[in-house]
Amino acid sequence: MKLLLLEDLHRTSFEALAATPQSDRAGLLAAWEAWGRGEEGSARPDSISDDTQHWAGSEPRLASLNLSLYLNLAATLLNVRSGEEASDALIRLITDLLGEGEASREAALVQLLELSEPEQRAAMEFAFKQGRRLPDVDVLFQMSIKWADQTSGLVDLVAAGALDHLHRLDPGTVAAMGASRLRSDYLSVLRRLAAEDGVDELVRNAARMETEQTHGN
Repeated sequence: MKLLLLEDLHRTSFEALAATPQSDRAGLLAAWEAWGRGEEGSARPDSISDDTQHWAGSEPRLASLNLSLYLNLAATLLNVRSGEEASDALIRLITDLLGEGEASREAALVQLLELSEPEQRAAMEFAFKQGRRLPDVDVLFQMSIKWADQTSGLVDLVAAGALDHLHRLDPGTVAAMGASRLRSDYLSVLRRLAAEDGVDELVRNAARMETEQTHGN
């Protein structure tokens, strides 16, 4: 909630935080919050507005929290923002979609499905841009496969994303592709997984089972 207040009330300072390299954000937040609490020897960081002092001094303290996913999404959207293509609401929906809580992920998907297909496509593109920043891509593909099952015009993005992250896919993603109503659109990915050198053995075996099932049918 504190971070959302910063975004809503002090947009310039929020953008400065989001644009700060990930390795430097904790240091910036620590200095910012120390200044907000009026600690001796502290000073306002140069990139931060003077009117954020009350916000910075309030609880909870953010410097020790892992805010990477939300801020990385925000930084990406700031870098590609044009017109109404990227919105604050979209940042929050994608953050929830890729977050830890299953209920929040499902609720975000329901809201994303209410958007027009061009808006959904833009949102999914933003989600896949986060793939290299995520520690793993299991949730990304779990939710994007479900999403494409409802909006089939997005399946090409899921397949392309899978090829881009081929060596990071897990057996659950293979199973989800095999169970999808758009299974035929994922066959090229499954065949690559079954044959590619360097793919995890469990993933390769799962992909081989899926492709052999196709040949059997």
